[in-house]
Amino acid sequence: EREEERITSLLEVDDLYGDNQQWKDNFVARLDTLEQNLEVIRQMIDSYPKTSKLQKNYERLVEDLEDTEKKYNMVSEGGQSNMMRNAERNHLALLAEDQLDEIAWQIQKLYWTIPGARNPLMNESIPQSLLPVLGF
Repeated sequence: EREEERITSLLEVDDLYGDNQQWKDNFVARLDTLEQNLEVIRQMIDSYPKTSKLQKNYERLVEDLEDTEKKYNMVSEGGQSNMMRNAERNHLALLAEDQLDEIAWQIQKLYWTIPGARNPLMNESIPQSLLPVLGF
């Protein structure tokens, strides 16, 4: 019941993401940063032989990021082109934001797997919510 109440309250937020320019700007900035990070990773993977597992993980992250961008584009469509109810759009925005966090974390893990790459990537740090799990 508590989970249902929480989800219901999230879905009832009136147009939280659809017209929230600050959220849009932040989302696009993070999306751009993660795309740049993946480009760095691609260049590093290309320089190492026998990295097929890293290459597969990289390709999956690229697909996930493209899917996240599609979700964002659906959220940010406005006016007559967007027939979704506000609640549906808000829910989609929450899914996109969660997926962006997960991709950022996976990019960090992939980056740390590459030999010689142990520094944090371009201003995208580990989500604070994951630090207790890691023992930090």
